[in-house]
Amino acid sequence: MIKHALLAAFAASTTTALKATVVGGSGFIGKEVCRTLAAKGVAVTSVSRSGRPADREPWMDKVDWVAADAAKDSLSAALDGAGACISCVGGFTDAKASPTGTGDIPVLFASYSPQDQAEYRQKNGPPNEAIAKAAKEAGVGRYVLVGVAADAENGLAGGIPGYFEGKADALDAAVRNFGADAVVVCPHEVVEPKSPRIKAVDNPFARFARDANKAIGSVGYRGEDLVTKLSLTPPSSVDDVAAVVAAAAASDLDVDVSTRTTRRVLLDTSDGIRTLDKSQEYNVEARFVDGSDAIKAAAAGKVVLWNSAV
Repeated sequence: MIKHALLAAFAASTTTALKATVVGGSGFIGKEVCRTLAAKGVAVTSVSRSGRPADREPWMDKVDWVAADAAKDSLSAALDGAGACISCVGGFTDAKASPTGTGDIPVLFASYSPQDQAEYRQKNGPPNEAIAKAAKEAGVGRYVLVGVAADAENGLAGGIPGYFEGKADALDAAVRNFGADAVVVCPHEVVEPKSPRIKAVDNPFARFARDANKAIGSVGYRGEDLVTKLSLTPPSSVDDVAAVVAAAAASDLDVDVSTRTTRRVLLDTSDGIRTLDKSQEYNVEARFVDGSDAIKAAAAGKVVLWNSAV
């Protein structure tokens, strides 16, 4: 319903035709982004290794599905004439694009080998570095990255450093090529709109437990427990994430440039990667929509309408 309201608002505005390239467009989030943009009449090109999804929905005929590997293949043709580039690329396990909540914590710590961490980083870093660079070279005006929430990075990075290191590589590439105008939408967990996971933690008891965790953390020296916070925070609905990402690609979000502290926990050595004894931190400026609350607020209407300058 929230997404439909945004689309109705977009439809009420007038704009010149926009072409958007969605990299990772056949994935869980990317496919919904393509559908949202296509519903507005945007000329959408999806780039993914698998090409067109196997399911056949009528709206898919409005999208140009390109089979290509962003980390290896040229994106120049897919980006030609595009006004916006969206990267939904990422990798966790073969079956999932990202860790979701605390249910994956046993998986995180069970896959801590240097080889696994190198693979996680490879899935998330190099493809996004190539995408941002190609988009800049193609003269694309807007760049939108689906990143990861700061709370997830700070709370779970010790369990799967390679994944979050790759996400940091992707963020650095976005800012290196598009500066602070890069838009980064950062969920900690993304689920189907009617997922029971949303209802399980979007209730008075969960909110009380979350507030209690924050209050207890405020009197200690370590702050609130982020793993507990993540487990009690409602995930983002995929249609909310897609609505915000699509709006960012089509117009300016009503969100200011902000500073986020990125943590580096890995170090490349001649013998492979190893975990640092102490994380390295630095600040990054971009237009962040960070966390479930921010995404929900943006999807609920805090988005500047698609305007005639697009």
